[in-house]
Amino acid sequence: MISCFVKMGTAAGTAEFVAPKSMTLNLQEMMNGAAIGDTITQGVLFIVTHHGEGLSIQNRSGSSDPFIVVCYKDRRPAYSTRIVLEDSNSVYDKTTAFAVTKEEIKVLITLWDSDQCSAE
Repeated sequence: MISCFVKMGTAAGTAEFVAPKSMTLNLQEMMNGAAIGDTITQGVLFIVTHHGEGLSIQNRSGSSDPFIVVCYKDRRPAYSTRIVLEDSNSVYDKTTAFAVTKEEIKVLITLWDSDQCSAE
């Protein structure tokens, strides 16, 4: 009986993280602050990542595995592109959005090279 309860609880808890029910972003809800709580949103900041050209070679194989990380407000990563393997001219064509409040907007965009053998 307990194992059944544990299995059901685990399934219910992980369902929200593993398979979200919706992949849409309700901007009106974000602007009203309903999704965040008592936050008063002033607007939406869109960051469009197109491509990188002529990136420096970082791997011993003579290539790079670039990806881009966007840090917002508290400098924690808020968005990351996929890793483009062995390409010095990577193409991303991705857009991300952030709710903007009255606080000062600080955005840090960093280009990294993925390395399977060590930390970035």
